[in-house]
Amino acid sequence: MSSSPVFNNKSKVYFGEVLCWLSYLLLKQFYLWDSGLPQLADIFWPLFFMFHILNKKFYFRQLDSTYWLTAFIIYAFVVDVAYYFFFKDTSFIMSILYWIYNYTIFIFVIDMCLRYGKNFLRLTFYGFCLVILLQFFINLIVPNSGEFRNTGSFVNPNQLGYFAILCTSIILFTGDTFKPNKNDLFLILGVLICCLYLINLSGSRASILAVFMLFFVYAIQSKQKIIIFLFGICLILMIIYGFINDNINKRLYGEFAKETYKLSEEASGRGYDRLYNYPEFLLLGAGQGASDRFTKGDITGLEIHSAPATIVFSYGVIGSLFILIFILKVGLLQIKNLIWICPVMFYNITHNGIRQPFLWVFLSIISYSTFLQMRCNESNETK
Repeated sequence: MSSSPVFNNKSKVYFGEVLCWLSYLLLKQFYLWDSGLPQLADIFWPLFFMFHILNKKFYFRQLDSTYWLTAFIIYAFVVDVAYYFFFKDTSFIMSILYWIYNYTIFIFVIDMCLRYGKNFLRLTFYGFCLVILLQFFINLIVPNSGEFRNTGSFVNPNQLGYFAILCTSIILFTGDTFKPNKNDLFLILGVLICCLYLINLSGSRASILAVFMLFFVYAIQSKQKIIIFLFGICLILMIIYGFINDNINKRLYGEFAKETYKLSEEASGRGYDRLYNYPEFLLLGAGQGASDRFTKGDITGLEIHSAPATIVFSYGVIGSLFILIFILKVGLLQIKNLIWICPVMFYNITHNGIRQPFLWVFLSIISYSTFLQMRCNESNETK
């Protein structure tokens, strides 16, 4: 391995990079157009990324996880391009662009972490605190569209709930990586309250279950006992509020109380039945696009509403193995790091959130933390 400023936490992030990174994070929550289309931050990002790579020497190749993600991106590119030439459907091209876009997010964060160490993590911590606080005030000020489920600055309520889970996961993980001071702890508590408020407004069942899982992960991993205690109190208050509010009660808890509720119906409604309705695609994949090809099942002509099922069906066993090894390399089979991914991945069981860039920011930070632990262990062994 070539030398890099992995342990040089005194290295300061340039003001231009600070401004661009914070601007991207703040803009990413504003959806001006329909879902699936590039938003304002997405248009800005390629310019910033090109400026970054033209002026820097990348260090991301030092991480094993990047090799496996690169292998998956190449395989996904080949599959989607092949299906594009066969069906002439531009949705395959859009899928390729999304994969490349999120790949650049991942390697950018890795590079910044390797270059600036915990200074960049602290910057990212404060950046995401600003992001979620801004979304909190947006939902306070901007009136809802009329339904009880808020969308905030997004297009649909599920995006708001997923956004809250991702931001909170990143804040808790990065805040636990460096030693937070007293003011940071108050900030973390404020962010947790905002997160629970936004999840309640979104009415997302997957988000409410994911935040409970996040609480248990944080309780196991963190040493901040006061934050854990107050986090638990906030969750209890959120449950009470959910039962008191008729709309939220019906949405979050009423569905599970129905005698007619069946897990199999929920699975088929999310598109899992496509896996056994079209088994011929399970080896190499069906590509991610032209969903109108699939006329069997409950969601005819629509994308699968599940990230794992989307990966398996779109890119087959080969692509799924690349992604699985990538996830394992992110945590390097260390339960301490892998367990942090569980709440976000739990949400993605019933939603396809793999296109959200904040997911890849989270995975890259965990990957860097794993790499840092590995280097520390190697350093201790040589002493």
